[in-house]
Amino acid sequence: ASIVTEEAVRWRRGFMGSREPAQVRRTRAVDEPLSLSVRALPQAGRPASFSGTVGAGYALAVRADRSVLKAGEPINLTIEVHGDRALETLSLPPLTAMGLNEEDFKLPSSGDIAGRVDAGVKRFEVPIRVLREDVTAIPALTLSWFDPDTGRYESARSDPIALSVGDAERVGAAQVVRKPTQSRFPVTPADRESPPGTDAGDASPTGTAGLVLSGADLSIATDPERLLSVPGSRPGLTRLLLVTLYASGLIGLLAMCIVARRGTRDPAVMARRQELRAIERGIEQADNLDRLAARLRRLAPLLDPAQRSTYETLLARCEEQIFRPGGTAQAPDPALREDALRLVRDALTFRRQARVNAASARTASATASGAGA
Repeated sequence: ASIVTEEAVRWRRGFMGSREPAQVRRTRAVDEPLSLSVRALPQAGRPASFSGTVGAGYALAVRADRSVLKAGEPINLTIEVHGDRALETLSLPPLTAMGLNEEDFKLPSSGDIAGRVDAGVKRFEVPIRVLREDVTAIPALTLSWFDPDTGRYESARSDPIALSVGDAERVGAAQVVRKPTQSRFPVTPADRESPPGTDAGDASPTGTAGLVLSGADLSIATDPERLLSVPGSRPGLTRLLLVTLYASGLIGLLAMCIVARRGTRDPAVMARRQELRAIERGIEQADNLDRLAARLRRLAPLLDPAQRSTYETLLARCEEQIFRPGGTAQAPDPALREDALRLVRDALTFRRQARVNAASARTASATASGAGA
């Protein structure tokens, strides 16, 4: 750091008789450079609910807008983090790492959960949805941070919130009211009279005239052209209509197969993939190093052990640039951003490639066993 001052060495009288400097001498003072030693956060004892927050004395409180509801209805959670340091850059870890179970709650999965700071409190509004009627409470949530004074990871827990969840309302056939149908044919008094030899109570309650079969052709037609033809229509149009109907059926069957295949996917795998996509978009849109570091810290619990060393090196590079003068608001280095995006994309394909390699190994082993037999 340096500072420049001006010292008056000769004075004179001004127009109004005031004293003003006639000659000044500039003096520049330079401080001695300081050496900083930046250490990476320890891996040992790092909890899953740690998202990169560094500080001390945080407290966590959770509120719900209601506690009596039915399965499938939404709840709005207000998560409050109390503290006096680094609240602007504080971000929540994944809600599953904080203690919410995806089998009991439907959790948001798109983008960052926005928060706002007000008088030493950062509030996050999180909409969730209860999935089962046997859920009795919102469990205690956990938030962790690293305390540089003690050199340890610390955690804060909220109080659980009791819930009363009822079964979702289902509408059965008995609750469906249908408008009574009316006959297209007028009913005459003669139609209501019972024919000779029948009981008057056997008459149709709808007043429909009896079916007359005299002179009707009851033979079974086997000619395909006759069966497929529509009276008053052209044969080409009929064939086009049939082709359209068959194609629609095949498309519907294909869509059902796709939906069924998606339904068999592991929800945890889908949630991890959605979270990685959100982090990827956040890295692409990060306009300063502080926001880029926040996205990288969210990436930590989603990586495989084989990617851990690459992640630690990348995070150390980012933190090294942050601790430079003006580094917090500085735009990320393009090479650093590209390496971060490459790590996220590798995480998206890492497990899929591992499954493909495992399947190939099993196939090769089975082939070798068959050849040996």
